[in-house]
Amino acid sequence: LRGAQSLTSVQSMDDKARVSTVSGQQLEIVADFKIPGGLESLPERSEFGIAVLGCPNSFERTTIGVNPQAKLFTVDATRQANSFVQAGPLVPEDTDSIHIHAYIDHSIMEVILNNRTAITSGVKPRAASCGQVWLYGVDGVRIVAEMNVWQLATANNADLRGGGRPPPTPKGRADASFSRKRNNEHKGPK
Repeated sequence: LRGAQSLTSVQSMDDKARVSTVSGQQLEIVADFKIPGGLESLPERSEFGIAVLGCPNSFERTTIGVNPQAKLFTVDATRQANSFVQAGPLVPEDTDSIHIHAYIDHSIMEVILNNRTAITSGVKPRAASCGQVWLYGVDGVRIVAEMNVWQLATANNADLRGGGRPPPTPKGRADASFSRKRNNEHKGPK
């Protein structure tokens, strides 16, 4: 289901690119963050992560973040119609690397941290143009990052253009057995 791909890498202070060239509301994101001194070495208020479903005005977005001081992994969709920030434990707490794997399908996000903690969140982007993805809190020195973003194709091949109904089922064994059963019901007792 993967389509177009973008790689964004911040490995030094000279790497200025933080925004993915792939955007949209059906995405798979895999990001790896390295903290050479470990999470304990980061200064206060050093949250970092990925912003997704960003609108062109950059105000509306959902963040997938790591808060080392609180030892939490968070999904903050409060700017996209979710009334609270969701959080899970940062496991292990003393790590020097973070792996985030996220699936975004319009209004549903599934985010997995270090293959141990998962959060599913509902979001409501205001417009179809809200699909930008970027890294935040990454400086290329204390925190380095690499992020792959893929656009995803639609998995459901049902044609829902006809008022929300899937296309008719082709005639086959399932239809024939249903018809036989139905006909037998109308014949009555033997």
